[in-house]
Amino acid sequence: MNWETRCIHVETQNDSNSQWVQIAEEVLEGEDGDAEDATLALAKRMKDDYIEQLDELKSESNMRLAFADMLSGALGEIDWMEIADGFIEEAAEE
Repeated sequence: MNWETRCIHVETQNDSNSQWVQIAEEVLEGEDGDAEDATLALAKRMKDDYIEQLDELKSESNMRLAFADMLSGALGEIDWMEIADGFIEEAAEE
């Protein structure tokens, strides 16, 4: 697991972000229990959510272009499938 992935993994495991457990359950149900499709769907949803947060941060602040580019680059290094897989596995067990 690379550093960028680990940072997001730790954050999403935080109690205040337990929303992802519930979302994983909903996604798994929406994909009729197909773990592979659910993992793909959840990974996309997570990535889109973090990109949206970055876009909001950029629009709400005077973030310099270089900082925004660095953050965007870091988001591109995250293995969203690896993170989503853990949530889907947990949701499948319940």
